[in-house]
Amino acid sequence: MDKPIDRITIGHMIRKKRKELRLTLDDIADEYVSASTVSNLERGIPNVALEKIAYVAKKLDLELTDLPSVLKKIDRREERTISKLKKLMTTADLAAPDEALKRIKELKVDEFSPYYALFLYLKGRCHLQKRNLSRAEGLFSDVLRLLEKDDFFSKNNVKAFCYYDLGRLFYYKNDLEIALAHTLRGIKSYDPDQEGERLIHSLMVSKAIYLEKLDRYEEARRTIDELWKDINSIKNIFVLLNMYETKALILKKQKMYHEAIELVYGGIEIARVNKMTERSFELWNTLGSIYLELQELDEAEECILTALDFKKKIEKEHLIIGAYTLLGRIHMMQGRWDESEKDLLEAVRIGAKTNNAKRFGWALITLGDLYQANEKYSKGVENYQKAAEIAKLHGFKTLQHISLLELSKCWKYVDNSEFTKSLENLFEIEVKLHQERSFL
Repeated sequence: MDKPIDRITIGHMIRKKRKELRLTLDDIADEYVSASTVSNLERGIPNVALEKIAYVAKKLDLELTDLPSVLKKIDRREERTISKLKKLMTTADLAAPDEALKRIKELKVDEFSPYYALFLYLKGRCHLQKRNLSRAEGLFSDVLRLLEKDDFFSKNNVKAFCYYDLGRLFYYKNDLEIALAHTLRGIKSYDPDQEGERLIHSLMVSKAIYLEKLDRYEEARRTIDELWKDINSIKNIFVLLNMYETKALILKKQKMYHEAIELVYGGIEIARVNKMTERSFELWNTLGSIYLELQELDEAEECILTALDFKKKIEKEHLIIGAYTLLGRIHMMQGRWDESEKDLLEAVRIGAKTNNAKRFGWALITLGDLYQANEKYSKGVENYQKAAEIAKLHGFKTLQHISLLELSKCWKYVDNSEFTKSLENLFEIEVKLHQERSFL
């Protein structure tokens, strides 16, 4: 009975019985056992004497002589519970969250089960898959409060999983700072001795992605390099492809173009072999953006058109914004103005109805650049203003700086007073960027 699993299960039984009798810890405590001792007993802490366990059990009319048979029943029930929850996690992740949610609601997991937190977490994960973000956030918060109150429920790395999915949730809400903060908490709370050993790779690559999108390239590079040490043990194809793409973007930013190109081709091959259409689409766009910076416009155009060959198979429509934005930029640089405008209007149209603020902002800026290049300054103002508002709302300081700079150039030809105001706004964001650079 003194094995850790027995203590945990006995504590579970005692806790359940106490709750059924509507007794508090103080109700059980007396001169022989304190409330903290009862709490430790219920959580399976090994330093509680067996005599005190027997004493508390007797106070609750639990016979320890019945424990062997009771333990077997509880073990079998909990084994069935965790088996069902693992199956439902698979169902939820393989694009059937409605079915998973239905089965979760049918599954009876009481609040005394050691897997109750995992049960609540899976409900939240299903809602996240369905993009019911408020409901998902509420359930994840419930899980974290439960774990904070009692580590009895801390199994299967559920806390780290919660923070990982909260990171994803705030990424979908275009709040990269909070997404990063939750991901860092997930990394900190990850326990390598619990199940979910591959979760750490997902957390690390998410950290790198959010840092890269926040223009914190050196930190992103260090994170990817650290993760790259484990590349041969990483089995998750999504993680691998995100590693390839994120590292390529960082290398591009650092003007290490040929290394970036080699890396992207490696990722494209992995995506092709594994028939990962959306990841392949993104990688071809990344490759096109690298050739664009190298001024190899024909090669860049071929990459984007290759991606658009399988546009109809892309379910996440926001991914298409970047392809049309890049194609519009390429056509602009080639002097193909009408084609460029058509591409960029399509990028803006998709951006306006999807939920990816950064891609939408870049599409607006690029359309503004087209109008500015053709001396259509009023139209340029319209697009730069929208981009600046989006950037300010979501804290995209680099995007905001570029929007305000280009907006000022257009206002100079349209309205002198607005030109002055725009320069003041530009100065303010420049100061903020300088302050951030000073602390790096």
